Amino acid sequence: MKQLYALLTFFIFTFLHADPYSKDQIDEFYTGYVGEQIASFQGAGIPVKGFLSVTLINNNQSVADDDNVWIVILGEQPSTSKQCFVSFDTGSGVGTCVPVTSTTNSKDFAYQLSDLPEGQGGRVVQVPYLISGRIYFSVGRDGNKDNYFLDMLIDSSNKISQPNQLLTTDQNYYILYDKIEFSFPPNDGVIAINTTAVDFFSLPIFVTVQETNPLGDLQKTGYTQKRADIFTQLTTVITTNDKTAGMEWSKLFSKFNGASMRVSSPKNAMKQPTPPSGFVFSPAYLQGTFGYDWILAAWKAFYADTGANKLYIDISEKNLGTWVGQVESGPLFAFKFNQVSNPGNIVTLSLPTDSFPFFAGASFTTTGSGDAAAIIVRDLTAAFDSGLFPLNTSESAPLSKTFFEAQFKLNKFYITNPNLVPPPGDTGPWYDLYSKAIHSFGENIYAFAFDDVLGLDGTTTSVESKRPKVTITLEDMTDTVLPDPYTDGTTYTVKPIFPTSQTQLTHNGVPLSDNVTFQCTIPCVIEGVLIGGTSNTANIYIKFPLVRPAFNGSSGISITDITATTATITFPAP
Repeated sequence: MKQLYALLTFFIFTFLHADPYSKDQIDEFYTGYVGEQIASFQGAGIPVKGFLSVTLINNNQSVADDDNVWIVILGEQPSTSKQCFVSFDTGSGVGTCVPVTSTTNSKDFAYQLSDLPEGQGGRVVQVPYLISGRIYFSVGRDGNKDNYFLDMLIDSSNKISQPNQLLTTDQNYYILYDKIEFSFPPNDGVIAINTTAVDFFSLPIFVTVQETNPLGDLQKTGYTQKRADIFTQLTTVITTNDKTAGMEWSKLFSKFNGASMRVSSPKNAMKQPTPPSGFVFSPAYLQGTFGYDWILAAWKAFYADTGANKLYIDISEKNLGTWVGQVESGPLFAFKFNQVSNPGNIVTLSLPTDSFPFFAGASFTTTGSGDAAAIIVRDLTAAFDSGLFPLNTSESAPLSKTFFEAQFKLNKFYITNPNLVPPPGDTGPWYDLYSKAIHSFGENIYAFAFDDVLGLDGTTTSVESKRPKVTITLEDMTDTVLPDPYTDGTTYTVKPIFPTSQTQLTHNGVPLSDNVTFQCTIPCVIEGVLIGGTSNTANIYIKFPLVRPAFNGSSGISITDITATTATITFPAP
């Protein structure tokens, strides 16, 4: 009845109005009538055309209730290819993709679960078409949005700068957060949803997808275990199997006062140095740094073109048949692959200078057919990640998804490789131990870029015409320590250092002088920070150094020389 009333009101109003098709009226009609109809549909659990029906369930009411769990959804608008945040009508749960600009503030698109309409045992939202979408969850306390929403800046190309989980000065570093990935294309394209630990793991998220037209099998991905139990097992698997001097793999855990916030993948930890200590995980891991030269044994020696061992790879998915490779003799040791049916068709992989390409499944320097090279890199690195590389394959049994699935059933993943000569002894391990730990629960979840080839990704798929209902559950976080870097009653003696071009710096309205100390409580609020011609206010935290909220250029503020009551804050040039 309410919908009928809204419809009649719309037509009467437009008849009397001089501009019956104004955008404001259409928008008002959409939110007042269409949005209300969608709300009635979602209350009954009925998916709506043009939207992905998503139910969000929080199983943590005693640790972080719906006032203390935030979501932000982002992705790429299919019609424009622009990045956007999703804005929700909190009455109907209907989402709209809002392209980002230089003035976009991610805070405006962060929603407490309690902001969103109830239904289906949780909170129900309607997500619009998005490509390369991500749903981020963050968990906090005291309903304090300012402290616990995910603060993401927009760069000069109107791209969203997502959190850097390894950078200790990142404005989101001390927040417990995690994400799932999805794509929801128009025109009945494939809807793909997966939980992911390719970058890191922090929160237990479980996803189910149920097709309703017709009723299909329930698809599942992610963890259902309690977060504390997950971290106990991850720690046990990693510490038990880590044979490196200095326990290199244990460095992947980021902690707050001794409690794990997250564990990062080695791919991310060796991608770039993280100030102030450099790389979290050594990019020379495979190059002999830890007591065994895996590159020599697995690449140069095992596949030497003077020997019999060969690597066959099936590329028939690209109609390119089977390829075979060996490593050319020095000095370059390129891995050379020939198409079996046409040996003149060649792809070469240069010997990487560090370990990153093996853990990332990317960044190899290749020559030859792009399609063939991509599959070769994919399958070779999947073999490394799972511990199967090096291996001597045959034309009748080349590397392929079928081959990997058979090896998994034989329990050949993540064990010491017998083909390594000389034997690695009590070193390594010489596979991705992080992936072993993530997969140790028997759950399929992306831990490596090509876990889909290994059959371990857990991706769910559907199409819009089958009316999938998606449920995303934030699982039990009992015994989880929620970080609080903000509470600090100390009055600090602060020494500011800044160039003369920073002419407007003040604290509580009092101008600062370079190298002249002043007293400051937390947050230490500094006004007039000039960056790129814009004046900004910096809220600075000292005990756990960060600037929050962030602004473009705030990463250049350095907090150093920290003691119980003193610190130095260095400001960049404008």
